Formats: sequence, structure tokens, C-alpha cells
Amino acid sequence: MPTEGAPRSPPLRLVGKQVALVALTVVVLFLFADAKESLSGVLGGLVVIVPNVWFAWSVQRSASAASVVLYALFKFVFVLIGMGLVLILFDIAALGFFLALGAALLAQFFGPIFENMSSSRKARCEQECV
Repeated sequence: MPTEGAPRSPPLRLVGKQVALVALTVVVLFLFADAKESLSGVLGGLVVIVPNVWFAWSVQRSASAASVVLYALFKFVFVLIGMGLVLILFDIAALGFFLALGAALLAQFFGPIFENMSSSRKARCEQECV
């Protein structure tokens, strides 16, 4: 567990970005659509975020590259199972569900890219400012 003031691991920071983007998507859906769309957005976000929380927790416990790849495969399967369960068990609005799901997946894809850009910009500034 990270202590107060200690930096979070990259997978946990990525989950935080996903939660923020899904929350923004749900609020926009609630403001411009209806409650069913926003609740469907919550379910769509959870389908991606819950397996990512499990993945982040699992990766912190293991340092082996083979186990990380195995955990990523399990995460993918968990996302597919979650999508299937939500689509079967709930009466969802497709727009909200897939919009939030897509937002969470985009945050997962672009999060590390923007983090690397900001960290390299910060390192460049530290070198120039000294």
C-alpha cells in the first residue's frame, strides 16, 4: 500500500485517469441525455475499470514478466465476461454503455502516452532551469 505522499504505481494512476474520464462521460450523459444513458455509462465504465483494478493490484504483487502477461490475458477475458453479463442481465442504453466503455479504453490507451510526454517535458524543464 502506498503511504501518504508516496507516488502511486503507474497502473493505479492509469485506473485513476480511467475513473475520471468515465465520471466525466457519465456527467455529460446525465446532462445531455437521460438517467438511463448515464447509468448505462456507469456500467460500461465498470466493465473496464474493475478488471483494471484487479490487474493493477496483481501487477504490484508480481515482478515476473510472464505473470504480467498472464494477468493481462485474464484482464481481457474479465472485460469480455463483464460485457456479456451486463448486456444479458441489464436493460441498458447502448449509447451510454459503449461511450463510457470506449472512454475507459481510450484512457487506458492514451494515458501512458500523455504521462510519458509530461514526464519528459518535466525532465527537460529541470535540466534547462538548473
